Amino acid sequence: LLDLVERGIEASLESNHAGHSGGAHRLRAGLGALRRQIHRFFTKDVLIAAALLIPLAIITTLVSVRIVRTLRPERFYTIIYVLMVLLGVKLIGDALL
Repeated sequence: LLDLVERGIEASLESNHAGHSGGAHRLRAGLGALRRQIHRFFTKDVLIAAALLIPLAIITTLVSVRIVRTLRPERFYTIIYVLMVLLGVKLIGDALL
């Protein structure tokens, strides 16, 4: 067992001395995985769905701004707090089931 550990240490030191410490390799591997994830996010279907949903996002933002301006701040915060509690209950329920 000790001989196996010594060989691992020696191999690690040799690769470190040779400039292959593993850190750069891990970084390149991580960047490659990130690049694959990014390409997966920008598929044709995703871009079409995003283009179709942009008008909906603009409309709902304008409607919500108008609603917030008409509400009293106390009423607005009460609504927001109730929604946050309901969301928390739903997330806890999803986590437990």
